[in-house]
Amino acid sequence: MSDLRQSSHFVPRGELVVIEPEQTLRDVYHTLSQAKRGGGFVIRQPGHKDNYVRADRLAKAVQGAVGNNLREWERFSAAPVGELISRFPTADILVDVDQNRVETSAEEAPLQNRSDRVFAVVEGGRFVGWYLNHETVHDASTSRTVFVCSRGHSNPDPDHGTCYSCPSPIKSTREEGDSAAPTETVGASL
Repeated sequence: MSDLRQSSHFVPRGELVVIEPEQTLRDVYHTLSQAKRGGGFVIRQPGHKDNYVRADRLAKAVQGAVGNNLREWERFSAAPVGELISRFPTADILVDVDQNRVETSAEEAPLQNRSDRVFAVVEGGRFVGWYLNHETVHDASTSRTVFVCSRGHSNPDPDHGTCYSCPSPIKSTREEGDSAAPTETVGASL
């Protein structure tokens, strides 16, 4: 008998951040910077189905919209993340959380034969974690997004559009550990 908890695609309860749409972009990325799995989160909107958000893709969409405009960074950083998500094409940012929960005894093959999807996993009716059905979804849960200032410092969140260690504006985003960009991270202990 199979047990989804033994799969590399399983994420235990508490390791995937679940947020409310009213949280600001700044607060969401700060929370992700401290989470065990900071590359994505589930957004829980009352009256709507849950969605899994690929944090790196949302950050790149925001960065593309604001560029180097400090006022826009300030505005977007303080905006509710649910509102921001609705401003961008969601096909690349959101992954459906299936409305049907799956038991830990479910077979993986039928779950993997579907489009990108996240499943809530239960055992005896009790929620025990998440199943991220494809590598592209699972990999997105592991790499944290950092915000890079014009001097190359990495920041855990966009703050007010400026760097934690210098007055330079945020100019780009990248995944933590990306060797193509600076690796110095500042402000992570705030």
